[in-house]
Amino acid sequence: GETDLSGVKFVDGDRPGHQSIINTALRQEGQVGGRPYWTWYGFDNRVEWCAIFVSWCANQDHVLNSSIPRFSVCSDGARWFVERGQWAKRGDTIPVAGDVIFFSWNADTTINHVGLVVGSHEPYVYFSVGAHQP
Repeated sequence: GETDLSGVKFVDGDRPGHQSIINTALRQEGQVGGRPYWTWYGFDNRVEWCAIFVSWCANQDHVLNSSIPRFSVCSDGARWFVERGQWAKRGDTIPVAGDVIFFSWNADTTINHVGLVVGSHEPYVYFSVGAHQP
């Protein structure tokens, strides 16, 4: 469900955010199943669509392949950022709106989820995501 963030004061840190991609993502609130995203990508049935959602938002915001890659697998997206020197480890920077954030649910080295940062407010980072397979 939707989270009320009206009382949260986001901190931009030392970089400007990219609010328009977040506005795109937030307009998708309530989307269930991800059909618009995985069909746009070219899949004919439901797949884990968190990475596809990030790519779809980038496409809608006209930053696909310039700031954010087209990817359907989290590790492929992570590799794209690493190869371009645009990867930061936790604690290296304050996440800002529009950053792509990767997760390892088991705290190991396997990246298995991704989303877009809505903003940060110590000690929390808020993010918008497409769904993982239920």
